[in-house]
Amino acid sequence: MKLNVLERLTLMQLLETARANFVTWKIVKTVIERLALNEKEYKKFEIREEDGQVAWNDEGSKEKEIEIGEVVDNLIIKELRRLDGAEGLEKRHVSLYEKFAEKQSETEAC
Repeated sequence: MKLNVLERLTLMQLLETARANFVTWKIVKTVIERLALNEKEYKKFEIREEDGQVAWNDEGSKEKEIEIGEVVDNLIIKELRRLDGAEGLEKRHVSLYEKFAEKQSETEAC
């Protein structure tokens, strides 16, 4: 899945708070590590804190391919739909909802 810095950070937070069984958590942990910014990206995107929020340069808007896998993909969809049902989606979740939850709905419709 192609994701930008905001989507990667938001997904990390979403996955950290998701409910899953032990086996799934082992898989989730590896995906969270893939989503995390490495030192090279930290420098490239000029990651910094501004007014209590994480900020980055325009390079952070570019997407990077991150391997997610079916198990975590389904967990992300479940969590995004749970937030949507509880009217808990925030602006930062919208592009993720479009990429994950709507993608699955379109696939199911075919």
